[in-house]
Amino acid sequence: MTELAETPKTSRTRISGWIFVIQSGLVSSAIALAGAHYLSTRWELDPFELRWEALVPLGALGLGIVAATGYAIGSWWAGVRVGKRLLAAIVAYQIIALFVGQYIAFRGMHLVWRSTGGPVGFWWWYHRMTLGYTLRHLNGSEDPMGYAGYLVRLIDTAGFAVGALLVGALFMRAPYCEACQRFKKDKHLATLAASLPLREIRTESEADAFEAEQEQEFERATALFEKLGTCAIEGDAPGFKQAVAEANRAHPPVDTLLCRMKLSMSWCPGCLNGTVQALVLRREDGIVRIDPLPKIEPSAAFFEGMTG
Repeated sequence: MTELAETPKTSRTRISGWIFVIQSGLVSSAIALAGAHYLSTRWELDPFELRWEALVPLGALGLGIVAATGYAIGSWWAGVRVGKRLLAAIVAYQIIALFVGQYIAFRGMHLVWRSTGGPVGFWWWYHRMTLGYTLRHLNGSEDPMGYAGYLVRLIDTAGFAVGALLVGALFMRAPYCEACQRFKKDKHLATLAASLPLREIRTESEADAFEAEQEQEFERATALFEKLGTCAIEGDAPGFKQAVAEANRAHPPVDTLLCRMKLSMSWCPGCLNGTVQALVLRREDGIVRIDPLPKIEPSAAFFEGMTG
């Protein structure tokens, strides 16, 4: 495989893409935090107070995911892959955005000292608000948490940051074309029968015969996939479509079968480079086991014929 050397031009393009992603994320973070502030001041609904088992910050996590949508949109729009360094930057900016949002909310209060009329400092207010967290007991009574309130602050901040981490991690695993610097597209091609429908078994000999028939059906599906792979490699999209159509006509709906084979393709619309993947789905004891088959690398003519 030929390695792509990074030139000054591609480096500048990558940095510009990073900046666009960060800017998009900061915009969505500002909108999300502004919405949370409005809910808190107008309706007394603070998302950070939504917790599970007192400590799991469901509200902070959900708000963090909403705030991080801009990073996802910016990454998709600019065709920028989220790597480890960009993901670290996204999480860092997410945390910074949270503190900036809290600072802006504080400035909007216009707090002053009653004795001197001077402005109250942000960190003094932040410290007093943190010490003011209370622990509610089952009997309804509340006790101040004191410095343990910083644990709550840490959990909320971590939950908000994890929201960005989850969104960014999704784009880390998305298929990406390094040559064209854009995300690949995915398309479901077909679902093939790889087993027979269940039927009533009365004797042991019938069970043995049915098991042999199931094995033969799986071998038939495997041979069909190999045929489809040959069509894909040779760029024979019409032959691929015809073979799939014939297989579908020969078998009833396959979604209820114990074993089936799902075919999909992932390709770059720019250079028409990609793969065809088959997943074997086996349902055993109520659990679906997924086994991938080796990927096929079709020709550009195949993707052109399948998408044209």
